[in-house]
Amino acid sequence: MPARDEAGEPGLRARELAARLTWLIRLRWVAVAGTLLALCILWYGPRVPFPLASCLGGTVTILLYNTVFVLWVRHGWGRGVPSLQMLRAFANIQVTADLLCLTWLLHCLGGVESYVGVFYFLHMIIASLLLRRRNS
Repeated sequence: MPARDEAGEPGLRARELAARLTWLIRLRWVAVAGTLLALCILWYGPRVPFPLASCLGGTVTILLYNTVFVLWVRHGWGRGVPSLQMLRAFANIQVTADLLCLTWLLHCLGGVESYVGVFYFLHMIIASLLLRRRNS
C-alpha cells in the first residue's frame, strides 16, 4: 500500500518523484530538438563525416519512447499518482532507456573521442537526484 497522508493523498515523496519524472519527460523533448539541431549543423555545416541515418534512428527512438512515457503518464496517472514503488520502477526505465540511446549516439558520433560523452555526466546527475543511491 502506498504511503498516504491524512487526506488520503499520495505521500510527499511520491508526489515529488512524479513531478520530477514529468520534468524529465519534458527535458527529453528539449534533448530531441537539440540533437536534431546538432545533427543538422554537423550535416550542413563543416561536413563532418558521420552516419546520419544511425544518429537519426537513435533520435527517433528517443522520440518514440518519450511519446510512450507521455501517454503512460496521461492515461496511467489519470486515476492519481501511482505508488512510490511504481514511480521508482518508472524512473529506472527512463534512465536505462536514456543511457542506452546515449550510448548508441556516442558510438555513432566517434566513441570515446566524441564530445557526446559529456552528456553522461549530466544524466548521472539527474539519475542521482531521481533514484536511490543503490540504483543510481
